[in-house]
Amino acid sequence: MTTPGSVAAPYPGSAVEGAKRARVRNLSRRLAYTLVVASFGAAYGALVFIVGEAWGAHAFAHSAFAFSASFLIALLVGIPLLGMVQRRLDALVSSRGPGSRLAIRALLGQMASSTDLASLVRRALEAMTADLELERVALFLVPPQRSDFVLVSAQGERPTQEQLQADHPLVQMLAALHVELTRQTLASHPRYANVRPQCLETFDRLGAEVLLPIETGGELVGLLVVGKPRQPFGSEAIELLRTLTVEIGLCVVRARDADRLRDAKLELERFARFLPRAIASNVLAGRLPGEGGRRRAVTVVACELDGFSTLAEELAPEELAQLLGKFHAIADEETAKQGGTLARVRGGTVVALCGDPEPSPDHVQRGIRMATRLRARARALCAQSVHAGPALDVRIGIDAGVATVGFIAVGARLDYHVIGQVMLSARALCAGAGAGEILVGESTLRAAATIVGSEPAGVVTPVSGASLPAHRLTAVEGAPLAS
Repeated sequence: MTTPGSVAAPYPGSAVEGAKRARVRNLSRRLAYTLVVASFGAAYGALVFIVGEAWGAHAFAHSAFAFSASFLIALLVGIPLLGMVQRRLDALVSSRGPGSRLAIRALLGQMASSTDLASLVRRALEAMTADLELERVALFLVPPQRSDFVLVSAQGERPTQEQLQADHPLVQMLAALHVELTRQTLASHPRYANVRPQCLETFDRLGAEVLLPIETGGELVGLLVVGKPRQPFGSEAIELLRTLTVEIGLCVVRARDADRLRDAKLELERFARFLPRAIASNVLAGRLPGEGGRRRAVTVVACELDGFSTLAEELAPEELAQLLGKFHAIADEETAKQGGTLARVRGGTVVALCGDPEPSPDHVQRGIRMATRLRARARALCAQSVHAGPALDVRIGIDAGVATVGFIAVGARLDYHVIGQVMLSARALCAGAGAGEILVGESTLRAAATIVGSEPAGVVTPVSGASLPAHRLTAVEGAPLAS
């Protein structure tokens, strides 16, 4: 299959191959003529010799008689014989010569899986023009969302009419007949008497000798316009043209299906931008999330820009949106690196979790690494931010536990939720953390004891009302957290 801008590889049936076949045919005609003349010359010489031997002195007179007789025989027998020889040689050249309909036959073998309609149509018309020695050939198709037939490609002289309406009598006849219509049939058959003048005029404008319908599922989607050939069409040529129209129709179906699939994928990609990155990847891969959520062991990381509320009152909306865009992008990138899901983005607060959509036995360690890197990059962003408001920093809370995660119905729509005590605990730890601090719960600390250093940080009180011991991280994987 060729792509736009590429060049198709040479194949039998090009213009060069057509010229070669024409030279071979001319040579065969000359050879046949020479053979016939030589044969009759030899016969004449033999006849003169035999007559001279038999009649002696009267050889000259009888030789003249023999010459006249042989000349008449040449006229009566030689010319038809020459025609027979020529037709036989032409048949041999057509069936076994350089062309041998090879371009069309080779193309038929490639059409079964092709979806590149433009390239296939161009090559099909080139093959027909060369193999069948046509003056012109053209293809009309019905574009999507339209009903009229539009010229999409042509070889030779272009038709003077480049569009046909769906209600044209010629189109309606082809749709009803489901077979080709020739100029000769149209001009002679009495059933076409009422529409003959208009249809013959259209044949003239199209430069057509034969019109073949292109159908998909019984619906007429195109017309193949075949011009006058150098030699009359045989049954083999007509059958090849019919096969080509069938294959072009199938390629039209494949091309349109490919277009619909591409459009659907683009729509899905646009829709996926409204979903968390990890969920969107599953959706694009065809793994649609179920409704109602699922029970999962997860680690929830809640991160908030400290001082954001005050800053929001002083910065222009455009400056605030730019700052938040960078912060949210950092959170999304770091969450994706740990295979997690950015579950919630609300102004200066983001909530991410590890362990969903794919279960992860080391979700606690992943959550801590994510929080550490998010803290470092977010603090660097805050330090680079130039504004007249208060200084920004980040605070983070982490807790691990079991939650119901996934798409939960909210009225008529679905929204991604994390439901459970672990969510409330992580948000309470985030609210209780100081600027630049990471607070974790006891269950999180126990699961990650081998990679973190910590110190007690008192207790926090989630919305549920139960006190939660908190621990401040001082080191992760042997590296102290910068203050």
